[in-house]
Amino acid sequence: MECAIDYTNSLWSYYTIYNGAIFRKYNNSGDVQIGGQGLNGIDESGEWVTPFILHSTDPQTMFAGYVNVWRCNTIRGNSLTWQKISDNLGGSNTSNMAVLEQSPANTNILYAARYDNKLFRTDNCNDAAPVWINITSSLPVTGYTPSDLAAHPTDPNTVYMTLNTKVYKSTDKGQTWTNISGSLPGIHMNTIAYYKNAMEGLYV
Repeated sequence: MECAIDYTNSLWSYYTIYNGAIFRKYNNSGDVQIGGQGLNGIDESGEWVTPFILHSTDPQTMFAGYVNVWRCNTIRGNSLTWQKISDNLGGSNTSNMAVLEQSPANTNILYAARYDNKLFRTDNCNDAAPVWINITSSLPVTGYTPSDLAAHPTDPNTVYMTLNTKVYKSTDKGQTWTNISGSLPGIHMNTIAYYKNAMEGLYV
């Protein structure tokens, strides 16, 4: 479903299959499942395509989005444990996470979009008990789940979002958004990536 390669040592790689089963490979061999419902502390299932990301500066830490956001700080280890770092984020929620994005400019900032059209942010995702802020009310349109987020590599306040048929930019960590779609066609936007070698280069 999704893949990630350790940005400091390409011998380590990770992939998921349906509903959040996360696997680790070393030197392209020896698949080991390190995450999923009923494994290493995780007690919930994820979406058909479950989001997971490596920590921006610590490749031994991974975040994964099931019903809640989970973190593991020892993903290369033989014995590892996942910690739930959110608590349903608003009542008895059963919707799964759709997108996770950590700021490379300030690795304490983590965004989480959920399939019930909600968007959350924490400014202390590395702490034992992160505090989450519901920024759903700031979304420029309602009734849609953000399909992707891309945090600016050097400005911790700036983040980009694809939502339905538009691309948006925020310069205050998701509190307000500006439509930067320009002349892009009015079709569903699935993903967004920041190109570091250009002045605000973006791919959608």
